[in-house]
Amino acid sequence: MGKKYQYDITWVNQATRTDLIKRKTLFNWLVKQTENIQVEVLASMLKCAKEKKVAKGMLKEHLFSSLIETLKQMHKIETKNAMERGMDSSQGRRLTDMRIERIIASRSKIKKSKKRELISDRLNDIIRMKEKGLSWREISFYLRKYHKLNISHSYLQQQFCKMHVDSQ
Repeated sequence: MGKKYQYDITWVNQATRTDLIKRKTLFNWLVKQTENIQVEVLASMLKCAKEKKVAKGMLKEHLFSSLIETLKQMHKIETKNAMERGMDSSQGRRLTDMRIERIIASRSKIKKSKKRELISDRLNDIIRMKEKGLSWREISFYLRKYHKLNISHSYLQQQFCKMHVDSQ
């Protein structure tokens, strides 16, 4: 790719306090709006862009972040207006589906956990201990004593169940 399509996404993330999922949601929302609202978004974006000072070499990022900020504001206003007008059942279902998608998308962002990785590394040992009849407390004690891993029995059980189901 040439320089034409390169821009500083971290600057945009910080300027707008959004991530890729939120931006895609906003753009999907814009596509579903009437032309009047789309034109209003662009006009507001230009107004927003003119109000802020542009750093040298950051015009693309500045315009993009202005568009995102405008979309956030317009989305909030239009959502409020829709609530005040009242929605029919299909609009309500669509809004609920959108909210559920956001929740699922945020859930899929698995945080890295050192303890989870340690449990994953010793998954086969844990399976063998469970097969031999050891309780979660006994396995937790074993890991603490012989591997210097301080992992509670409840967290150990929770993560084991998630990993064991995923591996099958």
